[in-house]
This record gives sequence, structure tokens and C-alpha cells, in this order.
Amino acid sequence: MNRIQILIVVALAHWAPALIRADCVYSNSFTFNSVSYAQIVYQEVLEKTPRWKPGAECPPISPGKAEAIAADYADQRLKAGEWVAKQIALVHEEIIDPGCWFYVVDLRPPGMRVLDGLCIPIRLVVLMDGTVVPLQPPPKPPPVLVWPGPSIPQPPDAGPQDRRDPKP
Repeated sequence: MNRIQILIVVALAHWAPALIRADCVYSNSFTFNSVSYAQIVYQEVLEKTPRWKPGAECPPISPGKAEAIAADYADQRLKAGEWVAKQIALVHEEIIDPGCWFYVVDLRPPGMRVLDGLCIPIRLVVLMDGTVVPLQPPPKPPPVLVWPGPSIPQPPDAGPQDRRDPKP
């Protein structure tokens, strides 16, 4: 990963929370093959997914099924081949409903080993109805405000001066 990609990831991590709607429940972004992607999960989308009720033995879809769904989506959308699951997280969003859960699946690019250097996985959100939150371009950062006025004023004697003694 070159310095520009690292700068983009840092900038997205810094700006993304301020650029999304107030009803955002979860967001992430990543860069793959020099293209930036984002996923934003909104409350209205989660409200429509099946619930995993307390006391129920299994969630509506299993972690293995979530992994397969995420890997298929990555293969179709990013066209890179066999993806390898690095981590599968079950995320609880109790603010909406105590039974509201979704998966976050980290996938390693095909053929990439940790020994090959920095291996940053892609991260995909799989909902309990078996859908993947669509990838989209990351939100645009707000414009940088530039002070329209003059530069910092300098005192009149601040320029270079001849410090030699004047000749008589």
C-alpha cells in the first residue's frame, strides 16, 4: 500500500463520521486495487431485517453462511478470485431493538499471505436477511475553508536590514 492510499484511508476514517446521515448505525470504508469503497448501514435498513430473539439457539443465518455470502459478493463485485475469511464478527445493535444483529466479515484478498507484507482485509456487512450492504463511493469530504484575507501582516521593520554601521 503506497502513501497515497494510506492517506486516503486516514482521511476517510477522519471525515466519514461527519459525512453520513444521523440515522447511520454502522459504517466502514476500505481501498482495494486503488479504488475506495464505503458501506453505510442505516437504521431503516436494519429495522426490516429478521431478528435474533434472546433465547433462540441460532441466528437467522449462520456465520458460515454469512462468510459465503460475503465472499460471493466480493468475488462478483471486486473480481479478484477466491477470498479468504479472516474474521467474522456478530454485531449487536440494541438501540434499534434487542434482537437486532448483523455480521461484519473481514476477507483477505486472494493469494495474499500475511508474510507478503501489509495485508489489510476488506470488510463487508451481511444482514440477517442474507443481503450484503451495497458498496458505494465514500462520502465526499467537506470543502476546505481558506482564509480569504491577506497573509499575516509583518511589522514594517521586519524585512532584511543592513546592520552595518553607517559610514560617516
